[in-house]
Formats: sequence, structure tokens, C-alpha cells
Amino acid sequence: MWAQIREFWLKEITPGTRVKRFCGVLLAGMGLALAVSAVNLLLHRAYYPYVTFLFDPRYRFNDFYDTLQIALGEQNGNYFPFFVWALQGLKFLPEKVSLYTMLAGGTVLYFSLACRAFSFLKQKWSAAAIFTLCSFPLLFALDRANTEIILFAVCAAFLLCYRAKRFWWAALLLALAINMKLYPAVFLVLFMADKRSKALAGTVLFSGVLLAVGKLSGFGFDSSGFAGFNLWHQLMPLGLQFSHSFFNLICLPVFLLTQVQGSPESWEALLWFSRQTMPYYAVFALGFFAFASAYTLFINHRLARAALLLTLGEVFLPFVSYDYTLIQLALPALLLLKDPQEKADNLTVFLLALLFVPMNLISHCFLYSYFDFVMNLGSFLRPVISLVLLVHLMRDFSFASLIQGIKKYYGPKAK
Repeated sequence: MWAQIREFWLKEITPGTRVKRFCGVLLAGMGLALAVSAVNLLLHRAYYPYVTFLFDPRYRFNDFYDTLQIALGEQNGNYFPFFVWALQGLKFLPEKVSLYTMLAGGTVLYFSLACRAFSFLKQKWSAAAIFTLCSFPLLFALDRANTEIILFAVCAAFLLCYRAKRFWWAALLLALAINMKLYPAVFLVLFMADKRSKALAGTVLFSGVLLAVGKLSGFGFDSSGFAGFNLWHQLMPLGLQFSHSFFNLICLPVFLLTQVQGSPESWEALLWFSRQTMPYYAVFALGFFAFASAYTLFINHRLARAALLLTLGEVFLPFVSYDYTLIQLALPALLLLKDPQEKADNLTVFLLALLFVPMNLISHCFLYSYFDFVMNLGSFLRPVISLVLLVHLMRDFSFASLIQGIKKYYGPKAK
């Protein structure tokens, strides 16, 4: 029986079957989330509207308005060098126009990418609709109106240009993304894997030029604001609030333990533990990313798998990674689902689909307290699922294949 179960999960499936099963998981996950929210509403009407799997409704679209204040110079602490310079045009538009344009544009882009990926299906419209309407990362990003939607558009354009072998356009777009947030720099590995040294150097050069332009225009990188922002989010409340970082796997058990003990010093003890643990986690994160990069460079650099591995790293390895960053997984997931040359099995599709399913069913549900707001089911389950998926994607790794790949990479080019 176990052999049959293992055979089912590891069975390679065609792109059409991948899409159907992926969308099936999304539908089931959304149905469960809505059912839990409905039950919670019946049991705890006093807490309406704090009964959904989204953020606190009092702060809906708040991320957009915070970014707008930075663009207008009314708030400091910016750490998006190009974002603030690029968003200066918002000051000349009505706030609602800018807001709804960004939300509508992000939704249309998400749906269009799904339609393009599923164009080989007869049911491409229904599959694309399910992928869009039941995708928690998109819904959460729209609920927050976070500018991650804009970054997603730039990263998607980069990957599409890279896939079309328009490497200089890809280099410029990646430079733009790096100057919005730092972590898209992981995609530099793609240029290295394909030995596109000129495009790699161009990306670094473009990034430097954009950073200099931002600095000269008064909207450059604010290292003090960046350090303060990260310190606050790492330690208060330790990244557990609507976050899915691998760091949560360390902090969450300690968080629960200190709360069970209920001692007055429990929070201080948790902060001390977090400070002591962060340097070791940084070493782990860098090591894990180096391992995934080596796999991409020397063993399997097919674009769909490489893009997914690198995106999983950028989404889950930082100390803090809010749920809207999950939207970055959309295009790599679509590439993997449609690629006929990519060997994808049931387990890969199932684990990947789970990352798009609402899991914040405890936050604002059944209990309503500060600690319920800080912690939710996705804070623990998503990093576990992602870790299993990463290991599964790299299951063909071996030192023999690594050495062979290194020799092939640095060896003479085939004539």
C-alpha cells in the first residue's frame, strides 16, 4: 500500500493534469477558508468583521497610503530606493485613482499571465479565473494594496524577457526590481547559469546608476531607516505577524513556550532569544541559498525549475516576509505548470498549490487577542511546506552530479 501511495505522489503528470489538480487544490482551500470564516462569524458575531483570513479590515489599503506618504516626503524610513523616486507621479493624481489603478492593473496582469500560461487548455478561461480568484497571495496583496504588486509586475516582465532571450531588457528590468527591493537580486544566478556575463555586468551597472540617480534626487537608500525598520520587524513581533519566514520555525515554538509559562519576563526572554539566534539563522539562510544556487548553476538550470527555486529562496529566507510577498511565486508556478519538458509530479504540484491556499484561519478566528493577531497557522505551515518542496525539487542532487556539472560549466565550450 505504501509503495502505491509513494508511486502516486511521485508519478510525473502532464501539463494539463498539473493545471487541473493545482486548480482543484485552490478551490478546495478557498472553500475550506470560507467555511471556517462562516462558522467563526456564527460563533463570534461580536468580532465581525475580524473573521476572515485577511488582514485587519480597519487597515485595508493602508500599505498604499503609507508608501504614498513616503513619496510625498511626509514620512521617513524609506528603504525602497527606486520606489519613492518612481512614485513621485502619484502626488499629481487623486489618491483613489492611483489606488484603484494599481489594484485593477495587478489583477488584470495576474489573470492575463494565467490565461497565457493555460492557453493550451480548452478551459483556459475557467482555469485562469480559479487561479486568480482563489489565490491567497493576490487577495492579500490587494487587501493591503501593497506595492509588492508593482514589484511583481517588474519581476514578471523580467522573467518573460529572460525566457524570450531578450537579455538586455531583462537586465534593465532586474535592475529596476533590485532598486525597489533588494531580494530580486537572487535572479542574478540565472545570468550566471546561462553564462550571460555581459547581461550580468549590465544589471550591476544599471542598478548602480539607478541607485545613484535616486541618491542625487534625494530619494536614495536610507541605511538608518532600513536598519531600524528591519530591527523592529524582526523583534516586534518577531516576524510572526502574517509572515512565513523560515525564521518562524525557530521563533514560533519559543513564542508558544513563553506564553504557556505566562511569566512577566517571557516577552523579554523571547526578544533575547531572537537576538541571539539571528546571526546563526543568517548563516543558515546564506548557506541554503548557496546550495540552491549551486544546484541551479551546475545540475539543473532549466528556467521553470530555476526560477521557482530562486523565488522560494527570496520569499522564505529573509528574516521577515509578509504574506503579500507570496505573489512572487505566481509566474514561476505558471512556468512550471505549463512546461512540457519539466518533470513535475503530483507531490510538486500539490505542495506548490498549498502555498497559494489561505492558511491564516486562526488569526482573527475563534480567539481575538494580541497574540492571536501575531500568530496564525500559515506562519508555521507555509515555511514547512516550502522547505519540503525545496528539498523535493532538488532530490536529484548528488555530489557526483555536482562535480560533473562544475567540470562541464568551467570546461571548454562544445564546438
